[in-house]
Amino acid sequence: MSNLNTTNFKKQIFLLVLFLLIYGLFIALGSTSSFPSALNTTSSMPHLYDKPVGEDGFYMLMIAWNLGEGRGLVGNFDLEVTGIQPLSTFIFSVLAAVVKFFNGNKEEFVRAVLVFGTLNIILFAHLVGNLSVKIANIRHPYDLIYFFSFLVTCSSYYIFRLFTYGLETGIYLTCFAILLLQYIKISVKKKEGFLFSKDIIFFGVLVGITGLARLDFGVVYAILIIYCFFAKRELLPRLIVAGLIGALLIFPWLAYVYMTTGTPIPSSGPAQASLISIENFSSRFSAMYSAIVQNTAPSIFFGGKWYTLMAGSLLATVLIWLFTNRNCLSKIGALADWLIPLFSLVFIYIIFFWAGHFYARYTAPLLLFAIPCTSIIIAQEIASKNKFFTIKLTSLGLVSVFSIFAFASLHMGAISNSHAVTAGFIAREMPEKVIGAFQSGVIGFVNPKVINLDGKVNFEVLPYVKQGNIDAYLEANKHIQVIIDWPGYISSFISPKYLQSHWDICIDGSSWKSIGYCRKEQS
Repeated sequence: MSNLNTTNFKKQIFLLVLFLLIYGLFIALGSTSSFPSALNTTSSMPHLYDKPVGEDGFYMLMIAWNLGEGRGLVGNFDLEVTGIQPLSTFIFSVLAAVVKFFNGNKEEFVRAVLVFGTLNIILFAHLVGNLSVKIANIRHPYDLIYFFSFLVTCSSYYIFRLFTYGLETGIYLTCFAILLLQYIKISVKKKEGFLFSKDIIFFGVLVGITGLARLDFGVVYAILIIYCFFAKRELLPRLIVAGLIGALLIFPWLAYVYMTTGTPIPSSGPAQASLISIENFSSRFSAMYSAIVQNTAPSIFFGGKWYTLMAGSLLATVLIWLFTNRNCLSKIGALADWLIPLFSLVFIYIIFFWAGHFYARYTAPLLLFAIPCTSIIIAQEIASKNKFFTIKLTSLGLVSVFSIFAFASLHMGAISNSHAVTAGFIAREMPEKVIGAFQSGVIGFVNPKVINLDGKVNFEVLPYVKQGNIDAYLEANKHIQVIIDWPGYISSFISPKYLQSHWDICIDGSSWKSIGYCRKEQS
């Protein structure tokens, strides 16, 4: 890796970091703090409560803000919350505490989250670069491999959105990358007495930290142990010892969840659980197909568009063909052990969870394979050519692609989260009303009198949701004065008969996709 420190490579990497930092700060500091009043605006900057931080990101940020205030793991009305990823929530809560220390408010907190996400991308790019070099054969050009890993990561608008969304994905991927680097280290050592060495203990700590970053990592790790039982038994004792260490770190969180709710499963899991059926078979598979392609070809941001999906599918097909043709999987060594566990998770989510719009996040660890493989292939292809001309041309091309997607997504005035409009309406028109909303991310973050009704961050309502009896919850909680959400959500959760007899339409939010109902005795 000696060539990595040449002036040319250092300059190119410095320019990449500078580009990403400037743009990240530009978005963080320049986003419009006012609420949008329509789904199409004339603003050339994104609205802070619309994007890049997303609807579901605001759930976690609400809890983190309250924790940063010293109120504990609670949502609005001090309802205890378990439906979060603990490590990210605690990290964001520290950020919230720092913001509050300097007399900042929720707006500054969201801006700080965007800056944090941007910095985390740079760290992640460095880790993926090191990971790519670690798995590359000694004959490969290490400087090019590291550089292209760094370039693909920093110039991916998709990765930018993942890391600035406000959820755990960026932190999880960073932890996963560190864990894989350590896994490569422990998988090749053959020392006597290595079983309880500091390397195994450190790996076990990383297992626990990565599990706290995203709890479904426990499933991935369990499948890895099963895989090694059949394929790599020499690693099994090391994985079991590390797994026990990791379990000790995760146990306190599961114990807290159990003591709070009576079950060790956080409320966000059951809230999104739904068995696959003939009716949703096609939509789930198409969503997972899109997610896998997105994480195979991260240079193209799909954004829900059919034409970007087609372009991504074409690029992914070319990359997969090159992976196969260059026999890339045989070159990634110990990293290949994780492919079966990760793809097992793919099928688990298709079968048991309905939230197809989250599948890209669930399968994001595939980036840790796609980026190194892509970088190794590119480095091999141009190693014998005019390196620095090709590097500059490729860098310019990928940064231009990032800029195009960023401009189309953030700077054309379109609002992607209609609940940002609802949040502003509630803040202006009914700040003293107690509001119930099934999708209460940004609405609940901005307005402290909003109660979640789908169970993601309100475990008390979850049994009613699972029984299809949300009417009973609303009757038992008559302090909820207004229900507002998309019409489809309201009609799917609340029975028409109960809605007609106890509620009146009092908010026409059809122009921003929502509708509001007030209790008849309070309307």
